[in-house]
Amino acid sequence: MSQRSFKTPITLAVVMIVLLLVLTVGWVIVTVSGAIHSGEEAVYWVLLPVGTTSFLAILLGTIAYLVIAIKTININRQQSNFISSVTHELKSPIASLKLTLQTLKNHEVPADKKAQFVEIMLENVERLNHLVTQILDAGSLDAGKSLGRMETLRLDQLIRDIALESVDSHHRSRDILFLELEECELNVSREEFGIVIRNLLDNAIKYTSALNEAAEIRMTLKKNVSAKNLVLDIWDNGPGIPYSQRKNIFRRFTRLEEKDTPSQPGTGLGLYTVELLLHRRKGTIVLLDTDEQSDTGAYFRITLPE
Repeated sequence: MSQRSFKTPITLAVVMIVLLLVLTVGWVIVTVSGAIHSGEEAVYWVLLPVGTTSFLAILLGTIAYLVIAIKTININRQQSNFISSVTHELKSPIASLKLTLQTLKNHEVPADKKAQFVEIMLENVERLNHLVTQILDAGSLDAGKSLGRMETLRLDQLIRDIALESVDSHHRSRDILFLELEECELNVSREEFGIVIRNLLDNAIKYTSALNEAAEIRMTLKKNVSAKNLVLDIWDNGPGIPYSQRKNIFRRFTRLEEKDTPSQPGTGLGLYTVELLLHRRKGTIVLLDTDEQSDTGAYFRITLPE
């Protein structure tokens, strides 16, 4: 949806606001003048607050309409972008699966090539499964549902396992990982905390893919004894998040503009889901190092109460 979608409601609301202000000022002038020069001052002094209050109420209603209209158009635009991105994410693995299956069906393929094709198909199925799971999880969380039972877990072990699994699934070298994880236990849901870590790691791995061996992803987990909480930092040396977009990254359907990340599409649900899950467990996530002059790297800090 183009920016022109905002033009009509904004123009209409501004015109109405100006007219109402003119009418209000005119009403005050006419009423005061009548009260001064007329023999029925009492009537005019009663009409003055009544009329002025009515005009101000209509003015506030118009402003409220403008705000609601802009929010509605913005949500519709985000949903449109979400549908477009999800469609793209679905079509790519489906097209790859179709091509691979057609090749296996119509051509004699050596055994070693068949094994490669099977691996490709499994990767595409896993990609589809991840996408569908992400959408379903976001829907369940919006409905207030829990994604798993609470249990006492060794967070350092869970984070290490998920980190290695994520790197392997993206066919990246484990050397890009730098883990400094203090032994910590916490009562959390394995499924929900796993979603938090996977989403953040998937972003870090995806946005450092162009760096190859120069990529770095650092994770540190420490206890903050004085504050009685755990602090998990996740940093990567990818292109970073543009300063102008940082305030919106945890909103639903929000994606980085394509000019900033043309080869890295997404659904706009990953960070939204992360923030929602942490908020439900009284935790927080913030983006650190928000220097306006620095758009290099992404640095997230998660804080969880013990």
